[in-house]
Amino acid sequence: MKNVKNALLSALVLFNLLIVGCSKDDEVYEGSNKVLITAKGNSTLTIGETQEVTVNVVFTNKSDKNLPLNVVFTNKTNTSANNALEVVGTPTLKAQQNIATFNVKLKSDFKTFKDNIIETTVTFTDTQYKVVAPLKIIVKPAIALKDLTPAQITLLEGYKAKGMDVSSFIGKINVTTNVISHAGGYLTPYENEWKKEYKGVTVITLSEKATADKPVLKMVSNAMGCNELFHKVMRDETIENNQYWLAEGAGPNYAKSMKLLNWNKNSNETFGTALDNIRIEAVKNNVSKINYVGKNPYDKDLTVVPFDFSYTAWDRLQKLYKEKNAEAIELYGVDGTSNPNYYLNNTTIEDDWDYSRAVTGEIDFKKNTMKFSFVFQHTNGGDYIWIDAVYTK
Repeated sequence: MKNVKNALLSALVLFNLLIVGCSKDDEVYEGSNKVLITAKGNSTLTIGETQEVTVNVVFTNKSDKNLPLNVVFTNKTNTSANNALEVVGTPTLKAQQNIATFNVKLKSDFKTFKDNIIETTVTFTDTQYKVVAPLKIIVKPAIALKDLTPAQITLLEGYKAKGMDVSSFIGKINVTTNVISHAGGYLTPYENEWKKEYKGVTVITLSEKATADKPVLKMVSNAMGCNELFHKVMRDETIENNQYWLAEGAGPNYAKSMKLLNWNKNSNETFGTALDNIRIEAVKNNVSKINYVGKNPYDKDLTVVPFDFSYTAWDRLQKLYKEKNAEAIELYGVDGTSNPNYYLNNTTIEDDWDYSRAVTGEIDFKKNTMKFSFVFQHTNGGDYIWIDAVYTK
């Protein structure tokens, strides 16, 4: 608040100087009403983030009536892209006031790979009002776009020229994921059918596998919006598995693994889900099909959606294995391991089961949506789980 007051005081001092500058030999003020445009606080906007710039328009003289303000934006970085910003509400200088305030925000469809300088000013039909200087607002690319290499930016620009503007799906992208776990599983949480909707954000970037001819995306975190789901399934299969792991008479590997890794219901573990090689096909009528099926990285005979799982309990086992710990070597690749791939995604999606269905994916460049439908299986899950993920901008 102190900074804002200081800014306004500075503006008023400047106006007094301007007024003095408009007089000669103590002549009276000649009637020009100077206008200074400043930002209240931050004057930078970043694509993909919910932000607004508050603009103060300060007049040397009060208006005797309400004065509408016509706001004009000029992109000084890219003269063909003056559609970056929009005004919130209807800016007006109220009668008997000399300060008007309004907000400016990014348009939802504006995209850029570099910083843009947008000059913001106001115009009037009355010639007595003279703007001292426009306000400069900086528009920055989405964080993920900013981290792209020049070569990757060149690829994105090439895709856009072909009608495939995948840059809309680079960055932190909102995802809604609907899950149906069908009845017939071998663990209590999966005996009966249940449905759940997950809402979250996936960080998506351009894959290193991308070429000039084919866009390829990589989901760096929370792939398909499934991280919470997969972490739950991993816990249900292992450290919360009361029917097999924790039951009386359970095999020795389970207790041995939990003790060795200090891994249990109460241990604080971090789970991660990534997915690479999401291949976007040629566009037709603003829509491209997406292929993302591949081979299980731990079993090349299994056709799956090849998620890359990370898990802190698995990290600890791998560390001990590399150190040639005898128990870690014994547990590394058998039932009782902390490797998520042993329990998750461990059945081909091509089997003809009761709940088999086609794996599909598409991106609609006009609607700015990306949709995926696929199946998933885990050790004691019984039949396939259905998963539908929808990304929106």
